Amino acid sequence: MKEVKGVTIYFNDGTKLVIEYPKQDVNEYDMVTKLNEMLDSRHFLVESNGAMLFIPVDNIKYLQVYPAPEKLPPNTITGATILEV
Repeated sequence: MKEVKGVTIYFNDGTKLVIEYPKQDVNEYDMVTKLNEMLDSRHFLVESNGAMLFIPVDNIKYLQVYPAPEKLPPNTITGATILEV
């Protein structure tokens, strides 16, 4: 069975976009690097259903990526529980 991963993008206007995708051909270190590149480029790119989504980072309030990568950046708070949003 394919490993499914996902990201929920919460936008500044209160809407959200839920995306599921198969495991990508990159290791955990590369995923952190890719996230940093996305933040530097100011755009989040997603290929879905034959189309390219080009999402400006300035429109994103926050991202929820699941499952969390096994290797996390050193400044990550781990074991947290969200009590209220």
